[in-house]
Amino acid sequence: MDLDQFLQAPRESLNIELKAWIDPLTQDGKAKIVKAAIALRNFDGGYLGIGISNEGIPLTSESPENLDEQFHQDTIQALITKHSSEPFEITVQFGNFQGVRFPFIVIPSGVRTPVATKCRLQDLNSPPQDLVKQDTVYVRTLLANNTPSTAAARFSDWPQIMNVCFENREADIGNFVRRHLTGLDIPSLLAHFGNQSIEPETAVIDAFMNQCRQRFLDAPKADNARELGNGRFEVAFVINSTQERGAVRADDNFLNSFIYANPHHSGWPLWMDTRGFQQSTDRPRVRTNGWETLIEDYVGNFIRPHLDYWRVEPPGSFYHIRLLWEDAIAISKGTPPNSYFGMDIAIINVAEAIAVAISFAKSMGFEGDKTNLEFAFRWSGLADRIMTSYDFRRHISPGKICGDNEITSHTNIPLDIAHSSIPSLVPDIVGELFSAFNGAAFSKNIIEEVASEQLQKKY
Repeated sequence: MDLDQFLQAPRESLNIELKAWIDPLTQDGKAKIVKAAIALRNFDGGYLGIGISNEGIPLTSESPENLDEQFHQDTIQALITKHSSEPFEITVQFGNFQGVRFPFIVIPSGVRTPVATKCRLQDLNSPPQDLVKQDTVYVRTLLANNTPSTAAARFSDWPQIMNVCFENREADIGNFVRRHLTGLDIPSLLAHFGNQSIEPETAVIDAFMNQCRQRFLDAPKADNARELGNGRFEVAFVINSTQERGAVRADDNFLNSFIYANPHHSGWPLWMDTRGFQQSTDRPRVRTNGWETLIEDYVGNFIRPHLDYWRVEPPGSFYHIRLLWEDAIAISKGTPPNSYFGMDIAIINVAEAIAVAISFAKSMGFEGDKTNLEFAFRWSGLADRIMTSYDFRRHISPGKICGDNEITSHTNIPLDIAHSSIPSLVPDIVGELFSAFNGAAFSKNIIEEVASEQLQKKY
């Protein structure tokens, strides 16, 4: 995660916990770090940011002088290892905001068994009180007023804990199977065994995507709006389920139910939580029974320019459109947009969209064996762009220029698909897109490798 960029608009989520300044040498400070680290580990990793208020305000005036000594990585590692039933390696990184450094304790993913506390931690009062209880599993949860918090696991938290552990174990199995099934059409096999249609009807999802695109085009723009290039990436998905659900409204509960579940596989994730943004016009609001937001940054206040719009409608229709990353990079460098298209960026966007959609649907209570997700992906403003790669290890042959201006792709997947299987879905989704660049084609292994690398990241 780009910590400097994050500190411009800090927000708490299930994999990001924020604390005001604490002293890790005190019992209270130790307890907060231990509980947060174990809870984040049980959520499959995340960040504990120090020196930031609950309202998402960096507390610049309260920074301690001996910051490096207090939050030395060895000190924090020893504290967590002492109290954790399962050792895991952490790192300490620092972000800068207005000349002040803020520590972030980074908890890795990969948990395979629930992590508990192996010894208690007490205050120094008489009689002493337990600040951290022994043999307790801490988790990140939304049970407290639908806002992220750390608490001891309750019975309702255990399905999520076990699901995370199972998926990490399943990833090992998936890697083994992938090595031995190279060359097979994995998406078709998954669709067959899941009894899903390989060629789904797309009328509903296309209509929803077009309606949302029109809302984006019709939305009033800022007075300082300027041309940022004509390239756009869009994704829409609809949750289709046979399970019975009560009435759902576009209220705070609906917004919280999915927005805190964003796995943050990129520094500027799809369906960005903008509720803490400084500009009120960037924050989500309800319009026509749906939450929507328009993020306008024409000068690059967040490192580079952004133009994002997303809309969500209950009980489960989601849409996002954004400026092509390639154009944002060009503008930030002072070069013309509309020139390049990154093949790896397209793969990353698709993989992230699928992972986010699955996380959203599960957080909203949809059952995996009764639910599927119908997707539509669209890239526009492609005509005459040159295909490139932002990874120097991948060579793109000269002359890969797009002859079409717009490409749309569809897929339909079961909700209970394993997280480790997401990369195997991406090649079919981006195949037609890549071939529009004068027949460009890449092996499934390369595409799945790019997708897998991105889904292993936590920001």
